[in-house]
This record gives sequence, C-alpha cells and structure tokens, in this order.
Amino acid sequence: MNRVNVQSYVPSVHTYLGIQLLFPEDLEYDRRYPLLVLLHGRGKGRGQWEHMVYLEDLVDEKKIFVAMPQGNQSAFVNLMSGERWGDFLNRELPDLLSGWFPIRTEREGRGVLGVDMGGYGALRAVEGYALQGAVCPVCDLADLYETDYHPYPKALFGPKEDLARNGYPVLSWEETKTSSCLREQMQEALQDMVKRGGELGWY
Repeated sequence: MNRVNVQSYVPSVHTYLGIQLLFPEDLEYDRRYPLLVLLHGRGKGRGQWEHMVYLEDLVDEKKIFVAMPQGNQSAFVNLMSGERWGDFLNRELPDLLSGWFPIRTEREGRGVLGVDMGGYGALRAVEGYALQGAVCPVCDLADLYETDYHPYPKALFGPKEDLARNGYPVLSWEETKTSSCLREQMQEALQDMVKRGGELGWY
C-alpha cells in the first residue's frame, strides 16, 4: 500500500486542506480505480480512520483508492459562513483527485463513509457518491447546540430554530450495530461498504 499526504488550496472552503490518500502498490495506469472517501468525526482529524481500523488489506486486495480529507468542524456540509464543504465533498474533491491519480470519474465509482459529524456529511453526499454509509452519525445538528462544539454551531449553521430552513434536515438513521466499541463499529461499517461495493461492481 502506498500513502501520500496532499496539501492543496481548495477554493470552495477558501483555505489549504490536507488530504491523506492510500492506494495500491501495483497500479495499472491504463485502468481507473474506485474511490472511497472516509470522513472524520468532531474534534478529530483526517487520520481518525487509519488510527481506528486496518486499511492496508482493503486497499491492496480490493484495488481501491482511499481518501481521508480534513473537514475541521464543518460536518462536510455547506456552511452559513460561505464555506462550501458540501460542494467540496461532492464535486471538488473527486475532481481534484481524479486529475492527479487514475481514479474513476463517474459517481458510480465512488463511496463515502463517515463517523459522527462526518456521518452526517456522508449521508448528505448523495449527489457525488453512489455508496453512502455512516457510523454513529449526528442525525440532527440541533444536538450540537447542547454540547461544547466549537466554533459555536450558530456561527456555522445559523440559529437552531432555522436549521431545516437553512438546508440542514434531520436525517433518519436506523442503528443496527450491537457493538458498543466505536472501533468495532467502524470496522463493521467499512466491511459493509466494501461488500456493497462489490455487489454493485464497484471494483
């Protein structure tokens, strides 16, 4: 497995972002590979998934690219402040990576999986990804207003009472995991994503 850390200016969020990228060692440059994007949770960074689950076999055996972008506290959605994290996730990130690496360009070649606030972003990313999944997702951003979330959610998403009107719906999510260990739930969700990808001819 190869590992590359990319730092690139992203116009949609007006800053430089770090993206951790894993890909197979034996690339065939006449072939395009699927892309799996893993989104981190609140208070975490782009390395959360690699620290919590084992990705090497997945990358080398399934022959896929795995990207882990930094999302700060954005929940990977467009913010009231003007930073368009949702646009970055759905459009800019896939286009950026497929311009640098032999990654499939069509929506059907992409999957996204997130944990916590990254789970909210992943479940909202229906425009850019054929496969979506989440682990312990924040399904209602209103819940963040009762926590020590920083920056304060009102600055990111607007007043609590206006969330739905501002484009932040409450998401329905049926929790089926029986494990109480976040690491195990992340591993199970990753395996499920890979299984569904195979069924769809994702790789």
